[in-house]
Amino acid sequence: VDDKLNVLGRLEGVHRFNDTGAAVSGDVAGLYGFNLPGQTYKRNWLRAAIGFEGKVGAGTASMMLNGSTQSDGTKYWVAANYRYDF
Repeated sequence: VDDKLNVLGRLEGVHRFNDTGAAVSGDVAGLYGFNLPGQTYKRNWLRAAIGFEGKVGAGTASMMLNGSTQSDGTKYWVAANYRYDF
C-alpha cells in the first residue's frame, strides 16, 4: 500500500499421498483381540490467507485471516505476529 504498510496474500494447494492413517491392532491379555482401521483422510485441499504487515515501533507487526477447505479443527482463523528487529 505504501512504504510502511504491505498487503499480504497466500494461496496453497495440498495433496496427501496416502489416503488413510496407520491401522492399530493388538490384544487385551486374556480377554479379546482388536483391529482398528486407520482414519480416512481427504487427499486434496486448499488454504488461502489475506492480511497486512507494517512497521510498529522498532519492529514489524502482521495479521493474517486464514481459511482452509479441510480441517480437523476450525476452518477459519486469525494469526498475529510481532517481530522485533535488533
